[in-house]
This record gives sequence, C-alpha cells and structure tokens, in this order.
Amino acid sequence: MLPAEVAARPQWTEKLYPPSQGQDHLGLGSVSSDQILPKLSPGIVVQTVHPRYWSFYTFLLDEFWQRDLPRTRRDFSRFYRPREAIFAAGCHLCDRPEHDEFGPMQAIVGSVKSSALVHTQPSVYDAQFNYIKDALGGYGLYYSAAIAGMGLTLPATPAAGLPYDAPTPEGRALAGAYRTAIADTRYYRDYFDDDHAQVPAEVVAEYIRAGCLCQLRTPTAPDRALLQDVFLHAGGAHDSAQRRSTMRMFLDLAEQTAGHELSEDRFRRLTYFHSTGPDGAAWEPAPPNVRTARRWRLYQAREYYAYALNRMWRYLAEWGIGQVPMSGDVVPIARWWDFVDHALDFAPLAAALEVDDSRLDATSTVAELAQWASTSGNVAGGLDDSWDVAAPVTEHRLYRWADSAGDDPAVVPGALTLLALVACRVGSRRNELAFGEDWDICRDGGVSRLALSRFFNQWRDRQHLSLSEAARWVLGDYVIRQHERVAVAKLAQNGDTFRFRRQGDYLRFYDAFAPARMSNSRFQALATTVYELGFVDSLYGATHTLTDAGRRLLADGDLPERHLQAAMNDGGNDG
Repeated sequence: MLPAEVAARPQWTEKLYPPSQGQDHLGLGSVSSDQILPKLSPGIVVQTVHPRYWSFYTFLLDEFWQRDLPRTRRDFSRFYRPREAIFAAGCHLCDRPEHDEFGPMQAIVGSVKSSALVHTQPSVYDAQFNYIKDALGGYGLYYSAAIAGMGLTLPATPAAGLPYDAPTPEGRALAGAYRTAIADTRYYRDYFDDDHAQVPAEVVAEYIRAGCLCQLRTPTAPDRALLQDVFLHAGGAHDSAQRRSTMRMFLDLAEQTAGHELSEDRFRRLTYFHSTGPDGAAWEPAPPNVRTARRWRLYQAREYYAYALNRMWRYLAEWGIGQVPMSGDVVPIARWWDFVDHALDFAPLAAALEVDDSRLDATSTVAELAQWASTSGNVAGGLDDSWDVAAPVTEHRLYRWADSAGDDPAVVPGALTLLALVACRVGSRRNELAFGEDWDICRDGGVSRLALSRFFNQWRDRQHLSLSEAARWVLGDYVIRQHERVAVAKLAQNGDTFRFRRQGDYLRFYDAFAPARMSNSRFQALATTVYELGFVDSLYGATHTLTDAGRRLLADGDLPERHLQAAMNDGGNDG
C-alpha cells in the first residue's frame, strides 16, 4: 500500500502518455551529437557514412529534374524509390574485392530488407521491392540535409518557386560524374527508366560493379576527385576548415599508428591519452593538429563525465526496481541515501581494480578522493601532453569496469572516482584560462544539459564536502533532478520516459530498460570517409598507409580546389 500522501496524488502522466523506452535519459548525449560533434566534423555524421551516397542522390535528383514529371515530393518518391531499391539490393550483390575487405559493408540504406532478399538469391529483382518504410529512403532520412549543407542541392522553397529539392550546378557536375561511371551498364541503358522494372540479377550485379559505394575507393572513379573537393571545401568556409582539420588529424593518427588496427574504443583512448597502452598504438599530434586534437580530447573528457552520470542513473533505476515488489511502487529516498553511504566504502572498488585500498569512505572528503584519484591515475602533464593510460586507475579502465559491473555497489564510488579523474586532469582553472578558445566544448550544454564547465566550477568549490555529501549533491542535482527535467520535456513528443520520479520523501520507480553508454564518436563515419575518398587505407586494418593525396593533405592541410569547378566548366551535368 502506498503512503497516504503519495497515493493521494494523481498519476496523470501514466494515463496521458504511454510508456516509452526512450534514449538519452539525462539529455547528455544530445550535447555531443547536436552541439560538440557538429563543430568537430561538420557534415560527417553517424548516419552519413559513405561519401558516394552524395553522388548517387544528386544523380537521382538530376535525373528526376531532367524528366517531364510533376515537381512534388510524392512524385519524386515514386521516381526515387524503385531506383534506390535496386541500388540497395545491388550493394549486397557487389563482388568487387574492395567491398567486403574488412567484413560486410555497414550503413547501406535499406540493408535489413535488401540483404534478406539477396540472401534468397532471386533471379530477378523487382524495382518496387519495399526495401524501407520511409517514402524518401536514405535521402529523406539521413542525407538530404547533409548534401544541401555541402551546397550540392537547394532544398524545396515553394515560395521562391522551387517545389522540390534540386541539384545546384555543383550537384549537377557530381551527378554527371556518377552518370559517367554507370552509363555503359545494361541497367542504366535498358531498365533505369522503368519504375516497375524486373531486373535480372546479372544486370544488377553488372550495374553495381560500376556504381557501388565501394567503387569510390578506386582511382578511376569519375566522381572521386570531385567528392574530395566537396568534402575539403564545400559547406561554407568555417565548416570546411573544421572538416579539413579533423580529416587531417585522422591522417596523422593513421600514419603514426601503422601496424595497429583501430576501432572506436581505441580511438577514444588515442584522443584522450594519446596511447592505447604499453603494447599498443601511440600518437603524438603533429604541430598543425595539436589544437584539433585538444578539442577532440575535451570532447572525450565530456564523454567520460557523461558516462559516469548515466551509469549512476542506471544504477539507481535498477536498484529501485529491485526494492519494490511491482512496477510503480515507491521507495523512501532515505533508504537510497543509506545505501549510498554504505556503498561509499572504496575497499571493494580497489579490490576490483587490483589496487591498494584507498581507505576512503563516506566520511572522507572530496579533496581526499581527488588526491587518491590523481595519484592512482598518475595525473600529470598539460592538456596537450600524453597521459598515462597504463596507470592503475584511469578514466577508461573505470569505464570498462563499470560497463560490466552489473549491480555491484562499487559502481557508486567508481562513478565518483571517474568524475574526480576528469575534474583533476582537465578541469583546472589554469586550463580554462590557458585554453579559453577551446573551452566552448566544456561550456556546451549550459545549465539545462549539465555543461562540463559547470561541473568543474562546482567541483572546485566543494573540496571540503564529505563523500556522503558529495554523492547527495551529484546524485540529487545531476541525476535525479536532471532525469526528471529531461523526462518532463520529452512527454509530449516521446511519451513517458521516466525511470523514477521523486514524490516528496519517496522515489517512484518504473520498470523499463535503463541503458548507460557513451554517445557515438563518429569514428566509423570519419574513418570510412577518409578511406573511401582515397586518402588512406582502411583504419580497421593494421596497414593503413596514406595515399599520395593523403600525404599531401596531411602535409599541407588542404588540396587544390580544381576538379569540381573544372567539371562544371566542362558541362559535367550533361545527360
């Protein structure tokens, strides 16, 4: 039975809004994806992995505008979907050696349904195959904004007389180059114009050998040099400069880590520590890349910080469900704080990490935790120096341990230690003053999304607190209140994403999936982009040698902008 003062309150959210799995329950991931990463890699996002989609989609738009068809979204969809359906299936039929060199190609639009279809080995492919639910497929879901942002298309503005998206002169030049690549295929000659085409499998296979995403990697691809121009120079001077600087950093990283396969996890360690470990890869950013590397390091610092908060949120959500006999019951919040005080015995954490006991507990101070974390983590060096990834206690080791620790109460002191390490290593007032031009990364999120700079300031002012008091501060302000703030904001659009709610002196818990993870770093998108644009061998392999173009980009920070303009001058948009 509920306490009377709680039971008397109307539970209107449960009636008006259906429960939802939800994501980003503290609103921290959106700061990385919507604020920080767009500044570090404009136009190269998680969903837009393959540069040749820019060619393919501008080509389809150009073909649409060359035909006498109504200029509406519906009619473009009718034209577009049959042609992307064949392309999607074709990308799973491609037998070129470049296609699956490092495993099955990822991020093919409509992959779930098209790969299943290809697996059945049909002799004929129906252009009306329902490969994806969205009416405009990958173009509408992922690429339209990115392609427009690169200046290759003009978005529909009916008031200005443009009823649907149209390619710009640069877009038509790129479309013409892709057309050149596939012009001699039977599919383009004999089947492309038929919305209801029944295309023999061998015709699809011949077409995709010329038009596949993987073929941009070949030096003879007619659109490769044009796309290099686009990614290095399009989208406005500021964005293109930021994009070039990050691609240059990736090439620096690739050159110095030759002999080591890279992954997102290793990328995080390299950007933060400049090493993956004693027997792994190491990286010292070349002078032109130091500032870019610093900004990526600050991004990764926020990722460790956000993970620590999300992990405490997850622990609280799962602990609460374990306390009640059924979903929706309430638990006195005093019970949670008692649990936290007992969990703040650091001996089990030290044992799990195989380090000497810190002798810290709930009565220890924040300053004492900071001292132990700094010593155990060998916190030394400036914001541009290499850091000791092999120290007994590091941010990455705590992250990896906490990710698999389940309901171990040591997660609570582990998360506090992770916060302490980030604050001690990055959050000094000296760093803020010395690197003010880059502190925007730390300020992103503001008050409503828990800016890293706000946490640093408060952490420095709370060194005198006991760890019991510090846990109540962090869990109360950065976890409980923040989750309620974000869940309320999501009600109208996303439904009920509450995992717990504070009701007076009680917490009401809701049984649902409660994940805690870092946001996607765009490593896959960036690594694929520099590889498929022909700057470097795949970073997923041990041998990622830079090409001639990649070495010039690394050395000079840019390549001459000439190919796209030349294609426009040569009438590259002709059908």
